[in-house]
Order: sequence, then C-alpha cells, then structure tokens
Amino acid sequence: MIVGKPIFFTPRHTLEYVAKADFNQRIEVYDSYLKHYCFGPARKLATKTGDRPADLGCWVPILMILSSIFEHWGTVVEGKDSGVKSGKYFEIGLIDLLPNSNPPMSLDSKRKVAKLLYSSVRCGLFHTFAIRKRILITDEPGSEALSVYFGDDKQVLAVKINPWLLIDTLETATATRITALLALGPDSEAGGRFNRTFDRWIDQP
Repeated sequence: MIVGKPIFFTPRHTLEYVAKADFNQRIEVYDSYLKHYCFGPARKLATKTGDRPADLGCWVPILMILSSIFEHWGTVVEGKDSGVKSGKYFEIGLIDLLPNSNPPMSLDSKRKVAKLLYSSVRCGLFHTFAIRKRILITDEPGSEALSVYFGDDKQVLAVKINPWLLIDTLETATATRITALLALGPDSEAGGRFNRTFDRWIDQP
C-alpha cells in the first residue's frame, strides 16, 4: 500500500471525498471545480495589479478558458460525453448559457452564433493559437459581453467579445443553473444527467 498525501480533485476536495459524495456534495464539488479551475484563473488574468492595468494580451488565455466552458456545459446538460461531436455540444452549452440579447435572438440565430464562435474562437485558439474570421475583441467600458451583428440576410456578420465581461456573464449563468440543479435534486431528469456526467469525470484515470 502506498501511503502519502491525499490527491485532490479540487483544492478543497480529495478524491476520496469525491468518490463518496452524495448529490448535494457533488454539486458542491462541481461548483468548487469551476471556481478554482475556470473562473478563478480567468479572473486573475483579467485583474489589474496595483496601479498596473491588466495586460490586454490576456484576452487570449481568457478566451481559451472560457470557450471550453460551452462544450463542457453541453455535456452537463445532455449527461453525455461530447466524444467526436464537440461542435454539437459547444452549441448546446452556448445556447443554454448565452445571455439574452436585445432584441432577443431566435434559436436559429443562436445556432449561427455558436457555429461561428466554435470555428473562429474555440478551434481557432486551440488549433492555431489565433482567432479566425469575423471576431472582434474589445475592452470598451459599457460594452456587452457578446455583441452580435447580423446582415440583411440574417447571417452573422461579426461577433464582438469583451472577454473581461464574459467572465462575469458565464460565472453568473453557471451559478444560476447550478443552484437550480441543486433544487431539482438527484431524482430529476437534469439531476440524473448531472450524476452520469460526474461519474464519468471521477472514473477517468
């Protein structure tokens, strides 16, 4: 038997704790996981140090972190691994988390936005370390986390992203849905899908 320090799933939870966790404890672990490994690091990149403003170049790693959330959240919503269908699950997650726009976007419009963000941001950054086409980055005060520009033919002309505001938007959206999931409980359909997803996480070597 190997004896040593416990292995942690999050900074607050050991693998032993996670393996024995009930539904409410799993929600607690999952919330901690997102805060420590997603939104926490993204926020550190976006935070100024003393009188020095945050480095504008930090939008690249910030978006690499945040663009992963959409596909990840799609697996939670569906209770399935994304496998080779990452684009599909990215779309599912984005549609669920995408902030309401003014005027509201139709489901078809949201799918077009998801397709562009998946190709130009998620795949662009992870495969070529650069965003591709029709993506604008801003840090302008008063801008939206995501601003979508449509042409007369209802096709997406461009998406303007404020990565700094997107952190708050996605953290709030996931927190709201996690609270709702906790209220629904393990016997609900959504609770069952979450448990299946959680089981896969802790079964992976």
